[in-house]
Amino acid sequence: MLTFATKEAAQNHLDEHLTPSSFYILAHGEYSTPEYTPRRYKDGWGVHCTYSYYAGSFYAPRDGRIEFGFAPE
Repeated sequence: MLTFATKEAAQNHLDEHLTPSSFYILAHGEYSTPEYTPRRYKDGWGVHCTYSYYAGSFYAPRDGRIEFGFAPE
C-alpha cells in the first residue's frame, strides 16, 4: 500500500499520476468515473477510490483504499 506522510503529498501524487482523461470507457453498470481522494488511515495518508455503479451490478469493485503499481516519487 502506498502511504504518505501528509495530505499534500498524497494529493500531489494523485495530481501527477491520475490526471483526468478526456476518454474513459465505463464498465457494464458503471455510471460515472471513479473518484480518487486522499484519506487518513492508521498508517498515514492513502488514496481512497469511490466507484459509481448501479445497484445490482455484478462484479462491481468495492470502494476503499487502493494500491498503485508504482511508488511515490
